[in-house]
Amino acid sequence: MSDLLSRSGDGKTAFILAGLLVFLIGLSVPVSGVAPDWSYAVGREYVSGSDIASDGSAVVIGTTMGKVHLLDRDGDLLWTESVPGSLMTEISPDNSCIIVASQESLEKDKGAVRCFDRNGTPVWRDVTGWVTDIDLSEDARNLVVGTRRGDVIAFDLNGERLGQYNDFPKTYVINAAGISGDGTRIAYSLCEIKPALEVVTVSSGRRTVSSRVENSNLIDIISLSWDGKCIVTKSGAGSMSELSFYDEKPKKIWSKSLPRIHDLVITEDGGLVLVASEDSYLRVYACSGDPLWNFSRAGGMTSLSVNLEKGIIVSGSGDGHIDLLNLSGDPVCSMHVQRFPESVVSSVKISDDGRSLIAVLNDKEILYYTLDSCESPDTKNEKISESPNSTVEIRERTAGNPQKTPVFEQNTSVRLWNPGGRAAEQGINSVLLPSHSSFFFTQGLNFTSGDLRFFALF
Repeated sequence: MSDLLSRSGDGKTAFILAGLLVFLIGLSVPVSGVAPDWSYAVGREYVSGSDIASDGSAVVIGTTMGKVHLLDRDGDLLWTESVPGSLMTEISPDNSCIIVASQESLEKDKGAVRCFDRNGTPVWRDVTGWVTDIDLSEDARNLVVGTRRGDVIAFDLNGERLGQYNDFPKTYVINAAGISGDGTRIAYSLCEIKPALEVVTVSSGRRTVSSRVENSNLIDIISLSWDGKCIVTKSGAGSMSELSFYDEKPKKIWSKSLPRIHDLVITEDGGLVLVASEDSYLRVYACSGDPLWNFSRAGGMTSLSVNLEKGIIVSGSGDGHIDLLNLSGDPVCSMHVQRFPESVVSSVKISDDGRSLIAVLNDKEILYYTLDSCESPDTKNEKISESPNSTVEIRERTAGNPQKTPVFEQNTSVRLWNPGGRAAEQGINSVLLPSHSSFFFTQGLNFTSGDLRFFALF
């Protein structure tokens, strides 16, 4: 900074320029693929739940401070509603019902499930106690709710209880719950010393339990196939997770130890298991457990969504990438959004018609994309390995980058680029930027005496 002051000759000017630099750095910079149609930020709150309508016509957002927002496909706010607690939200596949589940008071075990119509009018409400997890079947028939008091409750979309299941006299917290696409089978797991996967047939209430394993980790993600006869789970804490595959009994067929899993999906037909891991890999397995292919992003894989009918996989990463791939792992489209100081894609969801998607960025902002026109990225997928080398080089396509020219010189001084791809004047000795920032490789700076010029290379 002292060098900058001496070059500028005016400390006030230097600080103004530095402030301008920080402002420009903080701007969002879509650097690959299509830009979002719109974005919506929730201010000082955090996004705790979100969903997109099956035809992309609406987006619902729930926040940690009890606000429900419904927006249309153009990003216009249709209505907001205040509901006590942190909220989980879903839109029914027929787009008729906005489901809101609340965590109101942990100490008093207060919480409820509500349904609003598309106009924001309350339709029904059921006091369930503190809600730990919800899942809605794809055929719009049933909703499953897990609670802190150990109840698993199945509802229809009219608010009628189809069944309530628990392990009485045990009252352990429901740690995770899921429902099959056809709404006939529910799978859940408890917070207990010997956790197991428990499966309930909704029509009969018959419950079956997998074998229990002493000192095993809690199950915290459950995904079922359309008929519920194939189930995958994620368990574990810390740097490693366990991926497990169960049949309809439920009997564990196979399991794998993987770097920390952030998201997990099984396709409706039970044919593919997709895993988003912290070590930068999207891994894809056959139902037999055989590895098929993987795809990597440097920031770590954070979220997944699959549209089997359209043959599209959507992944989000910790460095702001949103990638669309086909079921063979070939890249279809890529988007990249940057925010300062980080750009974590917390979740992604593609609409049932495959024409739009939403992404949650940093748990603070919703991005909406239409997918009518997408640019195919030059990013490779690879044959999968159980423990792939995390240093595998990824070829990314970023428009405007100088080609085949090093960004950093061997002597570690900074090489700066102007929009024509030529080296800029070397009028600065050093640049200090946050170590986690990736935008420096797509933006050039040029300091000369008493002058600051900023080039954004798109």
